[in-house]
Parts: sequence; C-alpha cells; structure tokens
Amino acid sequence: MKKIFSYISIFLIIGCNSIDSPEQIWEQVKTDRTQKDLQKAITNCNLILNEYPKHEFASKALFQIGDIYLNDMNNYDFAIEFFNEVLEKYPLSKESEKAAFMIGYIYANNLDSYSDAEISYTKFLELYPKSDLVQSVEYELQVLEPLLKTIDSLNSIIEKEK
Repeated sequence: MKKIFSYISIFLIIGCNSIDSPEQIWEQVKTDRTQKDLQKAITNCNLILNEYPKHEFASKALFQIGDIYLNDMNNYDFAIEFFNEVLEKYPLSKESEKAAFMIGYIYANNLDSYSDAEISYTKFLELYPKSDLVQSVEYELQVLEPLLKTIDSLNSIIEKEK
C-alpha cells in the first residue's frame, strides 16, 4: 500500500509540475495575444525560450515578443532589441528574415531614423537576396532616397556654417 501511495505521489508531483509542450505553450501565446493579455503572452514566449531554446517555436516566440512591443505597446526601441536578438540567435529561421525587415521598417516609419533604415535595409538585401520581401525593401529604399538626399543637403549646409 505504501508503494502504491509513493507511486501516486510521484505521479502527482511530476504531473502537476510538468511543462506543456512548446506547441501547447505556443497555442496559449496566440490565445493570450488575441485576448490582449500581453504580459502573459510574453511570459509564455519566455517559457518557450527558456525550456525549448532549440525548438522551431523559439524563434517564433522571440519574434512574437518583438512584435508585441512594436504593435501593441508602441515601444520601438524594445522591438528593435528583440528583432536583433532573433537575428543573432536564430539567423537561419524565417523569423530572422522578417525581423531584419522589421528593423528597417521601424527605423524608417516609426522613428524617422532614415540613415539607420537605409543601413538595415541594405543589410537585409545582403542577407536575404532571394526573400519574398526584397520588393518591399527596394520600395522602402526608393521612398528613403529623397529623404536621405535632403538630410545630406542640410548636413552640408550646417558644415559650411561651422
């Protein structure tokens, strides 16, 4: 009887403390995000990153955190940090490609940091020349071109006045 009780106790302890699979946690992240429970979504993304850092959902979780900071919290600096982390930790993932694009996009469209945007987009083209996003990057660079020329002109005027 003691033996049965011991097995049941061990089963309950293990069962109660077990971590869901990365797929289950990812489904919860999507639910949390839909329900606007952003802190819980980020916590679950971090759970995937900590418990399953080599799983395919790890790059998705890290990208998701950046996307939450970008689209739900409008914290562009944090978004860029997380997208850069995707590039560093998961360079071969599909999320890395999207993260590289988003960095340039944030610089150009949210932070008005056109030189940083140009650098980011140029790096994107070097890293992902066959990406489906190449056309979008080329378009963004075309939009940036007159802005960069204006900035260069203003900088030269400032230099002449010094």
